[in-house]
Amino acid sequence: MKRNLSLLGALVFILLFLAPSSGAVGVRGGIRGGITDDPDTGFIGGHLAIDILRSHLRIEPSLELGFGDHGLDDYFTLRFNGNFKYMVLLNRQMRFKVYPLIGLAIYYHNWDNANGDHDETDVGFNLGGGLELFGVLFELAVTLPDDMPDLTLTFGFTF
Repeated sequence: MKRNLSLLGALVFILLFLAPSSGAVGVRGGIRGGITDDPDTGFIGGHLAIDILRSHLRIEPSLELGFGDHGLDDYFTLRFNGNFKYMVLLNRQMRFKVYPLIGLAIYYHNWDNANGDHDETDVGFNLGGGLELFGVLFELAVTLPDDMPDLTLTFGFTF
């Protein structure tokens, strides 16, 4: 299962890098990291920022790798997000934008405890918002249903 998720993520990133980059569509890459609550993990990853409709609508797929623990359980996570953001420009000189976000999340998690090694894959929805200043982003999102992290705090930079 881990191999299938890795291949899916790699395929999505390759296809998006091959997308046409005309005046109507802008594609940029970025890095991201953050923390999640329940399970308590820290994560790092990358994203693509695909701006369409005069940079108001952004499609932002991301892939994140996380590590952490919850009680006596050790966690490894792999998460693919396909978020849509509606960017509202507040200050052009500082490139200051705020946005709501909604998207799909595929979440693989593996945990080890006294009862052995366990893993599962869940699909859910991201709901949240954020702000961006000179390409630096800050996001807060919840993921539904309950089998996924309750709250995700993300910091990143889009080149």
